[in-house]
Amino acid sequence: MRRKTNVVSKNGFHPGDPTLTAVEGMELYRAAHPGSPSAVRQPRLFVRGQLWIALLGPSVEEGIVGRLAFRNSKLSAA
Repeated sequence: MRRKTNVVSKNGFHPGDPTLTAVEGMELYRAAHPGSPSAVRQPRLFVRGQLWIALLGPSVEEGIVGRLAFRNSKLSAA
C-alpha cells in the first residue's frame, strides 16, 4: 500500500508546515479575541524562505506591510 506523500490541507499548506501552524494560531487568536486589532483588520500572512510578511490592506501599494526575518533561530525585525 502506498502512502500519500503529497497531502495538502484545504488552505494549500502541507500538514506540519510552520506557515500552517502560524495561520491556525492566528485564527484561534482571532476567535478568542474578536475585538483585537488582528481580528478586526485580519492581516494576511506570507512566507518567503526565512522572511515572514504580514499584509494589512488589499495590496502592498495600498496597505501596511510588516516583515520578520528568521536568522540563526533568532527573531529580528526586518
